[in-house]
Amino acid sequence: MSGKLALFDLDGTLIDTAPDICAAINNALNTSRIAPISELTARTYIGEGSATLVHRAITKEIDGLATEDCFSRVCKDFGQHYSKNLFVKSVIYPRALQSLDELKSMGFKLGCITNKPYEYALPLLEKAGLAHLFDILLGGNSLPEKKPNPLPIVHAIKQTKSDREKTVMVGDSITDLLAAKKAEVYSICVSYGYNGGVNLKKNSPNIIVDSLELVPSLAQKLCSNLNEKKEQLMN
Repeated sequence: MSGKLALFDLDGTLIDTAPDICAAINNALNTSRIAPISELTARTYIGEGSATLVHRAITKEIDGLATEDCFSRVCKDFGQHYSKNLFVKSVIYPRALQSLDELKSMGFKLGCITNKPYEYALPLLEKAGLAHLFDILLGGNSLPEKKPNPLPIVHAIKQTKSDREKTVMVGDSITDLLAAKKAEVYSICVSYGYNGGVNLKKNSPNIIVDSLELVPSLAQKLCSNLNEKKEQLMN
């Protein structure tokens, strides 16, 4: 067994889900007669789970907290709409499927760790034709803690019987990067996705890439005992 494990975030890393998420949240906001949000704004609100998204969409503030009654109503309406429209306008990012297949052929086990609730994550991956590739899938409600807590990564390593020193986390946000750092695993950040305006490079990921096409070869280098400096991998 190689012990190698590649973990991926979902929203903004493997699939551009913002169009369907935005449509669902605006449907819920409209029902409660609350002003809608733009898709551009939605992209800055995604990444920390559905509950946080709903609070932000209602208050129009990153750290906003809606009243309990309003939150419960909008959250319920959002869930009802989104669960039926998970993969309507969402699209898989270029080279995602090919990169996952290539990692498999290199001996990596694959995991998807997302803050999206499991009941949305699994059917979304199934509709996208990616679910069968993963050895483990953890949603934001699968464990007592979610990213940026390291628990999901540590749990995935244990459940797949992988090696921590041969594990890499691939994501698009500071949430993914912090989880990787706390779990003491390698990190690869994509330059696209939903980073909320945070400069990921300043937070020292091992590598930043513009395309998932580059992930397999770079993950292999990181997880192999090669005497290469991280600076060389950045080139």
